[in-house]
Amino acid sequence: MPAQPTIILFGVLIILRTLWLTFDFVFILLLMEKIMKITDVLCQTLQKKSIDILNAVDSVSTTKVLFGELQNNGWEPLLEEVKLFCGKHEIDIPDLSKKYVFPPNYLFFYKLYLFIN
Repeated sequence: MPAQPTIILFGVLIILRTLWLTFDFVFILLLMEKIMKITDVLCQTLQKKSIDILNAVDSVSTTKVLFGELQNNGWEPLLEEVKLFCGKHEIDIPDLSKKYVFPPNYLFFYKLYLFIN
């Protein structure tokens, strides 16, 4: 007998809820929000039919500068925003001073095995 759609949907919701309640997910979500805000301005400018090539190049340059500012000065405010969100929603915040160890990725080891052999 096939599984009921409501049971499958309930399982998917449990998995999504588990993923949503992680520091990693919140960090990526807020980082993507900042990236999308920067690129949205560029997209809106480039979609105007009246834009000439000089204005387009200027818009691309401005976007590049904004990404540079995010890269150089945007990490601390982003981390504070993530920590604030996680604290408000009772999401565990990892100790960021510890060295991060990547979990084993079997696909990586398989590709490495194929490369060596």
